[in-house]
Amino acid sequence: MFLFIIFSLALSFLVQSNSSWLPLIENTVVLYSGLGICLGSFAIALLKKNKAIIFHDVFAVSSLLVWFSYWRTLFKEESPFFFMFPLYFVFIGALIELMLLSPQSKLDQETLGYMSAMARNSRLQLWLVMTVVFISLGLSEHYLLYPTAITILLIRIALNRYLEAANKQ
Repeated sequence: MFLFIIFSLALSFLVQSNSSWLPLIENTVVLYSGLGICLGSFAIALLKKNKAIIFHDVFAVSSLLVWFSYWRTLFKEESPFFFMFPLYFVFIGALIELMLLSPQSKLDQETLGYMSAMARNSRLQLWLVMTVVFISLGLSEHYLLYPTAITILLIRIALNRYLEAANKQ
């Protein structure tokens, strides 16, 4: 999740400072490259299951890149939409990292068992959430769907990482 936090922070800074790099990010080559990376990382994450933590992060970063380059043309210039959501992603990602993935957060075995059962039996499997994130990129009439889906994805990735780390101990 570290890559996603850094990329969101950089994107927020670029938008707020009205950088000259913004037209490069809005380029169609960047859009299609982001889509390709998004699909590739999704496929690798599906095939490798638990060993694909970095590919979840790459998926989130590439989807953010696609979201920005595709949606920026749909909104007027200097819309707070593109400054606030990457900043929101930074705060929610950092909060998840600090609260759930920090070394101080240790749970008892009973709670860990409940979390494992919830992760296994949940209808929000990681592949399904990643699919919703990918589909939400094309649904421009539902502008809050992508931020909601990526938030759920970040929580789900953190839950998987936490359970994987707890099972190793």
